Amino acid sequence: MGHVDAVRIEGWRMGTMVAGVLLAALALPQPAAAQGVIEVPLNALEGRLWVPVQGADGSEFRFILGTGSPGTLSSASGAARQARTGDLFMGGRADAPVNMDGTQTLPDSLFFYRGEQFDGQLAPNTLNAYDMLLDGPGGKLLLQPIGRPPTWDGYELSEPVRLRVYHGTVLTLPVDFGGTTVQAMLELSAPQVIGNPAVGASGLIAEDGAMAMSIGETGWPDLQGLVEDSPILRRFSAPEDPFALVGGVIAVDCPIAISYVRAELRTCVR
Repeated sequence: MGHVDAVRIEGWRMGTMVAGVLLAALALPQPAAAQGVIEVPLNALEGRLWVPVQGADGSEFRFILGTGSPGTLSSASGAARQARTGDLFMGGRADAPVNMDGTQTLPDSLFFYRGEQFDGQLAPNTLNAYDMLLDGPGGKLLLQPIGRPPTWDGYELSEPVRLRVYHGTVLTLPVDFGGTTVQAMLELSAPQVIGNPAVGASGLIAEDGAMAMSIGETGWPDLQGLVEDSPILRRFSAPEDPFALVGGVIAVDCPIAISYVRAELRTCVR
């Protein structure tokens, strides 16, 4: 056998071995986060959504679900406890870590709601690593790591509503108040819908707070709203332009799917 033939055979053997190694690697079990959807318990307290969080030592915390603050927030008492627990994980899932980089500590009073004290607030620096579905009626937050089109088996969801994503953090979208389209910020940590004074002046939220709102083809006919001259709303709109903040109340009785990477929101179909 000539030298050229020997080289060809050796090359064929090497190629076969490499292919075998690749096939064997593909056959190995993949990490849990890569196999499918991560499920975390989701709770609601009068419109405010929260999830259990567990420290590496097993310590239990309760974190509000938020989409407005760029980074994780901790209550003062929660931060003191978290300093001793090590890493934090949503629902105690090792494949759902909480991003604690640059965490800001705020007074406990800001995390006190309806007689309940919470330990912190999750933010997009944790949540935007996933496509997520908030199933308020089912009591679960479903997280699907980004990188492939999300599939939400068992859910009937609307056509996508386009989101504007600012700095990978702030989400805005058009909402309809009784036939009038208003730009709004989606802030899940808020327990209700808040309109700026221009929304109130237009009569889109009644004096007693009664309002009807829809996103795409899905409506919420009997929500309670609030008119407030909020500095948060002033950051995104001129005072004379109607602008609103939409809170987690929309997910309490209607599954909501949010994708940062695809800049879209899908709602339940009523």
